[in-house]
Amino acid sequence: MRIAYRIGVLSLLALSLLLSPASAAEKKDEKAKDLIVGKWAPTDDKAKDKVVLEFTKDGKIILTITDDGKKMEVKGTYKFTADDKMETEIEFMGEKKKETLTVTVTKDELTTIDEGKKKDIFKRVK
Repeated sequence: MRIAYRIGVLSLLALSLLLSPASAAEKKDEKAKDLIVGKWAPTDDKAKDKVVLEFTKDGKIILTITDDGKKMEVKGTYKFTADDKMETEIEFMGEKKKETLTVTVTKDELTTIDEGKKKDIFKRVK
C-alpha cells in the first residue's frame, strides 16, 4: 500500500509536469512540439532520481517511476493545441486523466504549468 501511494504521488507530480504547455523555442525554426521529444527528469530533489518522463515523436508519453528498486510505467498521449499549450491524457490504475498544460521548452529545459497553476521544471536526460 505504501509503494502504491508513493507511485500515485509521483505519477501526479509527473503528470502535472507533462501537462504544462510549451512556449517559444531557443531558435525560430524549432517548435515546442519538436523540442519536447526525448526524456526528461524533474529538478525537484525528491523525484529527480525516481521519475523519467518521455515524449515520443508520435504523440505518446511514457512515465517511468522507480521506487525501492521497482519500476512502473504509465503510458498516455499528448498533443499540442498551440505553441505553448498541450493536452495530455494518461491512464493510471484504471482511471484516465486529461489535462491541459502550458509549456515552455528549450533544448535542455521543460517547464510546465498545470490548470491549478502548479509549476514543474524538468531537465533533459542525456
